[in-house]
Amino acid sequence: MALFRKIKPRKLTKTKMEMPSGPLYPSFGIDLKHLPEAKEWKVGSNHRIILDTTMTGLNIEKRIGEDYSRADFDIKGIKVVKQIKKLFK
Repeated sequence: MALFRKIKPRKLTKTKMEMPSGPLYPSFGIDLKHLPEAKEWKVGSNHRIILDTTMTGLNIEKRIGEDYSRADFDIKGIKVVKQIKKLFK
C-alpha cells in the first residue's frame, strides 16, 4: 500500500477578527449516513478513511499576498481502514 502524504497545517496570520489558535488543517464534513462508523468515534481521535472521488473543478487565482487554489471533488465511495500501519512518510 502506498504511503499517505503528510499534510502540513497552514500557519495562521494575524487578523483583527478572533481566530481559533493552533494549526489550521484542511477539513471536510460528511453526513453520518455515509460514514455511520463515526457515531462510535470519540472527538479528537484519529481514523483512516479512503475516499473514491471524481474531480469536478479546479480554480487557481493569483491574489495580492497569497495565491488562492482549490480543487473540488464528488465523493463516490468511502472505506474505513481498520488496520492502521505506518502510512505516513
